[in-house]
Amino acid sequence: MPYGLMNRIPYTLPENKLPAGTRCIQITIPDDDEWENQLNSLIRAEFCRWLMWERDIGKNGTKVASRWRVALKTWKHCDGSPVPMGTLVDVESLMSELVQVICDSNGKCVLQYRCDTCSDWITVANLTDLQTNPSGDGNQPAPGGGVATYCKTVYANSSIILPVPVNAGDKIEVTLANGSWSGTPFQWRCIDGNIFFVTCTSSPGSISGSNPVPSAQTMSLIVQFSTGYYALYPGGSLIVPGGVVNEQPTLLANKPTLTSGAGQIDVCLKVTNNKTAAWTHHFDFTLNDGGWIPETALCSDPAVWTPGIGWTGVYGGGTCAPTTMWLAFRKNFSATITSIRAIYSMDVAGSGDLDDGTISLGTIGGAPGSYDQTFPGTHVITGHIRFVLSASGTSATWICSDIYISGTGTDPF
Repeated sequence: MPYGLMNRIPYTLPENKLPAGTRCIQITIPDDDEWENQLNSLIRAEFCRWLMWERDIGKNGTKVASRWRVALKTWKHCDGSPVPMGTLVDVESLMSELVQVICDSNGKCVLQYRCDTCSDWITVANLTDLQTNPSGDGNQPAPGGGVATYCKTVYANSSIILPVPVNAGDKIEVTLANGSWSGTPFQWRCIDGNIFFVTCTSSPGSISGSNPVPSAQTMSLIVQFSTGYYALYPGGSLIVPGGVVNEQPTLLANKPTLTSGAGQIDVCLKVTNNKTAAWTHHFDFTLNDGGWIPETALCSDPAVWTPGIGWTGVYGGGTCAPTTMWLAFRKNFSATITSIRAIYSMDVAGSGDLDDGTISLGTIGGAPGSYDQTFPGTHVITGHIRFVLSASGTSATWICSDIYISGTGTDPF
């Protein structure tokens, strides 16, 4: 399998995995057999293979790929002429139900097979057989819902780390699991602690006050942080508890003695970073006005945008006091902001502030000179922010060249 396929981001499974009907779509392409073959091959390679879809416990990637293969069988020409592809033997359509490859985020994979579609999957090799470093390299997904997926082998008599730093509020969930393990001879369990007899059953096992998580079933998969032990089951997921800051989860079986036991579980987990996304937007007024506008609530012409320079002050004129210098402009938006940085210069003393029309977010101005000021603080903006400088006296040159706004959530710009 090409290395690129193992490391590509899989397609997200559609919400409706088994549509009841079909629809016909017509597309017009260049009149050439090679062009048509390339289009057919692209769809077949991208959508008709289960490994191109995200993994889930129900193995719905195989089902979605199968539906696409059925759809491609309806490929025909509007005029009824023969299609140039002929009859294609799709080896994967024959084998995808019998052979599967499970890969972690680093491109390390295990091969599994079964003799018929009703049998359990048999692992040809474990991840630990294929990796010199069983833990592998990891990464931290991006805030605001970024995800990372890892496939690991957890042995009954040891623990293993998940190589991704997590924090309170993040989510860890099991997406695939195979195998069985035992803490006591002749008492084999599945990843959720239910009884294993020929296959994983729905029959519950037992609980014990001696387990790290007494309320969770013995031999169910649990997670350890510095704050303690936490259950993944029932449900197969865990919201990282309060007090956890930038820690790697440790995976292990829920039993009194870590170093005892037999068997293993091959498991794939998805980690979601639920930390609120942060952003910073730079308005470079030497390039454009950034969508800011003169603050006409103060007077009719309080600021002018000058290409290559920035927002410049206006001395008198219009409805402004004829002896007052103004540099006032505003940006309309709604967001939660955490800081503002303004870069500006004044050759005549003046005073003003950054505000939202009601509350001051920071005082600006002062003696003549160049300023680079940052004003931290969380504020919920529901209308606008305005930059206002004014002074009485003679004509002056005031320029604001840059403003940086940082916040959380979705960047409104």
